[in-house]
Amino acid sequence: MSLGFDGIFVMADAANPREAYLFTKWFFENKGVGLTLVSPGFVPSMRAALEDPAIQNNPILGFGRVLEDLNKAKLRNFHVFPGRLDVRAQEPSIAEAVFLGQVSPQEAVDAFVKHAEEVFRLYADDLREFREKHQIVW
Repeated sequence: MSLGFDGIFVMADAANPREAYLFTKWFFENKGVGLTLVSPGFVPSMRAALEDPAIQNNPILGFGRVLEDLNKAKLRNFHVFPGRLDVRAQEPSIAEAVFLGQVSPQEAVDAFVKHAEEVFRLYADDLREFREKHQIVW
């Protein structure tokens, strides 16, 4: 399960994989977002962070310079595009179906790809406009 680029994983040989999965799901739904927002391992993606001395002047993390560079770049500094939430909305239920043994991993991937392709088809005009404005969709 993931809130972004990092994740928490349940090992195949875990003593109690279902309980581990349910805890992980609870953690992300109830605690994960708040912890991610204050985690020093993540680059803040908001312009307001440029005004925060704790972020701007941190000599170890160097977020101030990173944020300046990202905000000048033509590409997006986070992976948001029209339809993204519609695509991502299927992830929890697809992952849960695999963990519960209702579908194979390949069936889950196939279902996700089919869903994503449909969303991209529905958002084709918006994605084209977004790509022209930002130079990239990712």
